[in-house]
Amino acid sequence: SCRDGKPGAAILLCPCEHEHQEQDPPAYKQRPGGLPREIDRIENQELRFMKLGGRLIWWGLLLLVISGIFLISIDPAGYFSSAKLLAKITIVGIIVINGIIFHKVHIPFLETQLGIAFADSPAFVKRSGFLMASGGISFVSWVFTVILGMLQRVPYGYAEIMGVYVLAMIAMVIGAVLMKKIVLHLK
Repeated sequence: SCRDGKPGAAILLCPCEHEHQEQDPPAYKQRPGGLPREIDRIENQELRFMKLGGRLIWWGLLLLVISGIFLISIDPAGYFSSAKLLAKITIVGIIVINGIIFHKVHIPFLETQLGIAFADSPAFVKRSGFLMASGGISFVSWVFTVILGMLQRVPYGYAEIMGVYVLAMIAMVIGAVLMKKIVLHLK
């Protein structure tokens, strides 16, 4: 038999396409509206990966700050009169604050949620909007930082650059709230 005598073994990998695939659907298909088990909770390996990624990002930020200091030291007056540089410094500051929040608030909280399905945890449901908003702020901030770093010149002032940045962050936070409802199947 294609199960090798083990109940439930190799159902998803079976090439014969027998009727057992209809009889024994994966567990996530048995839960109405549920996410696959692999993504409906955080496991220890994923948490370790987040911590490692966080350390790499902190080293990257340190290099960004050091290189920025050296660059500015070449022509302080010229660089500090640049709306592009001032916007980038502001956004990097937001990345640092958000990173501190992520590592001091979100990661310790996620450690308490290991192995618990997101939708089954009232604490996660309550805090998930904040967690997703933080991720959205991080995403928008890094994208803006990279784009500003790549552009030779920006024909806009500080207020215009930051205005677009704030609008992008608002859109991302709204998206995070919607994503929370989708992921957790909330009404």
